[in-house]
Amino acid sequence: MGKMEVEMENLKKRRPISTTPFGQLYDSRYSPVQARYNYTKSIQQIHSQLKKKKLDELKKLKEQEKQRQKELEIYQGKWTRFLWKIWNKTFAQVGEDWVILAILGIFIAIISYSIDKGVMMCNKGQMYLYSELSEGTFTKWVAWISIPVCLILWDVGLTHFLAPQAAGSGIPQIKTSLRGVFMKEVLTFKVLFVKWFGLAATLGSGVPLGKEGPLIHMSSIIVTKLSKAISSFNKIYVNESKKIEMLGAAWAVGVACTFNAPIGGVLFSVEITTAYYAVRNYWRGFFAAVWGATTYRLLLVWIDGVNTISVIFKANFFIDFPYDPWELISFGIVGLICGLGGSFYIWCKQVFTHWSGNNELIKKIKKTNYFVYPFCVIMIISTTTWPPGIGQFLASDISGGAQVIGLFSNFSWTEKNHTVQEQEVLRHWTTKWTGVYTSLVVYFWYQVLLRVLLE
Repeated sequence: MGKMEVEMENLKKRRPISTTPFGQLYDSRYSPVQARYNYTKSIQQIHSQLKKKKLDELKKLKEQEKQRQKELEIYQGKWTRFLWKIWNKTFAQVGEDWVILAILGIFIAIISYSIDKGVMMCNKGQMYLYSELSEGTFTKWVAWISIPVCLILWDVGLTHFLAPQAAGSGIPQIKTSLRGVFMKEVLTFKVLFVKWFGLAATLGSGVPLGKEGPLIHMSSIIVTKLSKAISSFNKIYVNESKKIEMLGAAWAVGVACTFNAPIGGVLFSVEITTAYYAVRNYWRGFFAAVWGATTYRLLLVWIDGVNTISVIFKANFFIDFPYDPWELISFGIVGLICGLGGSFYIWCKQVFTHWSGNNELIKKIKKTNYFVYPFCVIMIISTTTWPPGIGQFLASDISGGAQVIGLFSNFSWTEKNHTVQEQEVLRHWTTKWTGVYTSLVVYFWYQVLLRVLLE
């Protein structure tokens, strides 16, 4: 016998082969598992059993919810139980989603309107100090920069000491929450109020920034708190997917209350929020955006005395011949230029961010004190917009909102014969030495450079 055969015989002696019965998968030393299956049930029977089991589970959950509500009523006051019964018989029948979205639109419209009124008051105060309470070049310069400097320093202190999470637009934090990382520290009432008053101070100082980002952040805070309040008696709002759906509608409200464009707000929320956008969220976003835009326009009618609800930027086109078909080519060229310009702006922003992050002087200024860098920036902006200086090419004697309305004026700026109203618009965009083209070019590059510097 060979060596290999001897080893095989020894192995058989040490480990005898066990004979297991047919259908048994393991040795008798372990728990036998019988391979016996019953395939006599049909698909319909299996589906019926699963459906019955699911209905029993739902019935059991409803009974547990009723029992929990009864136990909760013991600890609730009389008025709480009364309000809960009213809610359950009225709004709960319609659907809590739609009530929350309507309340969200109303709140954001009120916030947006109050910010606009605050900015208007700050601009009027700055013009009053400059034109009425100062004499001489240096005194007028001090009067011009005093209010913007005070507002920016107050905003920086408010944000730094009360809610540092309120810094910036808030969009990156909300996008992070939409991706599943729920950041509770950026969705608090403290951040909401700091964002509210800080945004009014920032825009009132004349800084060329928009309010759509902060409004989106604030609307996300409000919808989160409303969902949390409703979740005390409806546990569906504890679900993370439900939170993401409501946050998607909050984006649409923020844009709608900025530009009064509900459809644009919904499209913006589709573009930015999620890679997968459920069809049911279209109606939620549009519903909340319509409530916000309509409430904002109604506030202008009720408080400011506007005659009726109308568009912000009116256009007096001819009804029979509104535009020439050949003008569609120019519209397409304008869209192409805007797309390329947006890409150029993003590139400039990336280059500046990289440069400022590596610049030793800027890092030293930021480390010195929290107020030094904002103070330097607002001094540059205020000095640039000073009316006797470069500000005469920027229409700085009117507010930012009035500048936009003037740019949307529906008449040809290069004609020779203008009405008194048209001459009043052109007065802010012309100087003794230059015409409208120079002012528009200077204004365009001022907006681009300052936004790159401030973002």
